[in-house]
Amino acid sequence: MNISCPHFDLCSGCSLNKNVEQLPLIFEARAFFKEQGAPEIPFRTGSACGWRCRAKLAVRGSIEEPIIGLFKEKSHEALDIPNCQVHHPAINRAAAILRTWIQENNIEPYEEKTGLGSLRYVQMTVERATSKVLLVLVFNQTKEKEIENLWEDHKDLWHSIWINQNKRRDNIIFGEQWKLVYGQEWLWDTFCGERVCFHPASFYQANPEMFEKLLQKIKSTVPQGTSVVEFYSGSGVIGLTLTKQVKSVSCVEVVPLAEVCFKETYRRLNQSEKEKLLFFKGTSKAHKNLLKPPTTVVVVDPPRKGLEPELLEALCVSKNLEMIVYVSCGWKSFTKDCENLLKSGWKIKEAEAFLFFPGSEHLEILAIFVR
Repeated sequence: MNISCPHFDLCSGCSLNKNVEQLPLIFEARAFFKEQGAPEIPFRTGSACGWRCRAKLAVRGSIEEPIIGLFKEKSHEALDIPNCQVHHPAINRAAAILRTWIQENNIEPYEEKTGLGSLRYVQMTVERATSKVLLVLVFNQTKEKEIENLWEDHKDLWHSIWINQNKRRDNIIFGEQWKLVYGQEWLWDTFCGERVCFHPASFYQANPEMFEKLLQKIKSTVPQGTSVVEFYSGSGVIGLTLTKQVKSVSCVEVVPLAEVCFKETYRRLNQSEKEKLLFFKGTSKAHKNLLKPPTTVVVVDPPRKGLEPELLEALCVSKNLEMIVYVSCGWKSFTKDCENLLKSGWKIKEAEAFLFFPGSEHLEILAIFVR
């Protein structure tokens, strides 16, 4: 699998350009699981190019020569990447339109040293069903008036246009103020037959093709008629795709906006599905009580740092749980959590690796633990 991107030599986005499926980490992962007595793990791959459906890009340069891209390795020097091969084609098209719009409307790109300039970043998310783009313009100084031309001239491309206001002098991309200027309020995507709602500030898997493969594996693994708790649930995508086959699903997430998206999805479900679903806002340690009966299956999808210590301890000592479905985006933290679970009496029934980010050396791991 080759990407063959023209920006590879300078761009920090990818570390592999050819044979992207031959990751050193997959050999390390297979050796680790073999050492733990688990079956050999399959390695699931998908498209090498055009897979990225969400991109956050810096806006730098000048009005005459705007740069929309990524920072070069270990620097704050931005690199234009108009022909990025991993971006969905709609993202590259949108970036080209934005460059022209910046020039024609005198939109001044942000300058980090002085804190001056107007447009700092853009985020683009592709609605897969239509290939339309949800665009977020992150402004240091709002330029709402000039957005009308951008919307009117390219209505066939935009799903919606949002403004985010950020006047901070640091590396944080988004501020706290969000405003819908044109288009639809919610972006909807379908996973395993379930329509799910997203806000531009919601977490969204950049590679939905591979995410759906992971969801299909989880669905085939979780037993029918069980009671499930999903920690670190985000907007509840995993739980929602399990609803038809299980007795109940409780979703736990600390990010407030995730609950807003969950409720928007929830209100469009039929009554029988609604009766199975609950959402709890807060940390996993604040809702450890959900591990009590009748819960028998737990799904965890933690950030790269892994499980909160309090949740890990509760999983280790629980007597009623029959299965843990662990989705990991951080290999080192996963191995530590895994070793603790194994010491407490859990064993690995099976595991799979997924190439979510072709071009990087990152692996997503799905591990199924049973007593």
